[in-house]
Amino acid sequence: MLKLSIGRLSNGEIIYLDLIQSRNIFLSYFKTEQLEAFLRNIAEYSGNSDNTLLYIATDSRYKGYFLDNGVKLNVCQTYFFDKPFRSTIKNKAEFINSLHKEYTSRNRGKNKKEKPKTIIVIIDNIWNVIQNISKSSGSKLIDLLSNSYVVEIHFIIASSTSYYNLFNQIIQPAHMKNEILEGKPNLQEKGIRNMGAEIIYNSDELIFLKYHNSLELNRLYKI
Repeated sequence: MLKLSIGRLSNGEIIYLDLIQSRNIFLSYFKTEQLEAFLRNIAEYSGNSDNTLLYIATDSRYKGYFLDNGVKLNVCQTYFFDKPFRSTIKNKAEFINSLHKEYTSRNRGKNKKEKPKTIIVIIDNIWNVIQNISKSSGSKLIDLLSNSYVVEIHFIIASSTSYYNLFNQIIQPAHMKNEILEGKPNLQEKGIRNMGAEIIYNSDELIFLKYHNSLELNRLYKI
């Protein structure tokens, strides 16, 4: 269980979101501080968990958030967009391939009694990953977003533009969307809405939360 505090109701009640139950989280933010608060929340949880591995694809300025919370980055897979030479993975294709290889390995052995560690994939700007992406890498990324939660791999994907249904924006490149609708990977159009929970921050500090199995946006307030 990975419960994250998201916002509060008008009566002051804190609302939490469980990443594991949500499959993935698609986060759209208006202000950098909104993303930073969320990343600190993730870093704090990860630093206190012995059963979590991280794949981090972010700007290097967020590196300190994880180090300050005791996350051992030397055992994580990292790809810093602005400083690839200081990363364990040197480019976005390698980052996706490494994740997909891990997913494939886990999928083949998913009937084993021993449960694998949970992998949390953190991407602070999805456009840095999918810009000029190859068809092969695009297909692997969609496969991961669609199916990897069944083997304990979960994504937290952010965008600096406040989108409703960020996942649909991600698959807009023609070859990625066509492969989904053709069933490669095994996902039909009606299943797109279930890829994960959505969190949308706006300029007025309001937060809109949509659970992965719902079409309803819940309005929350900043904690």
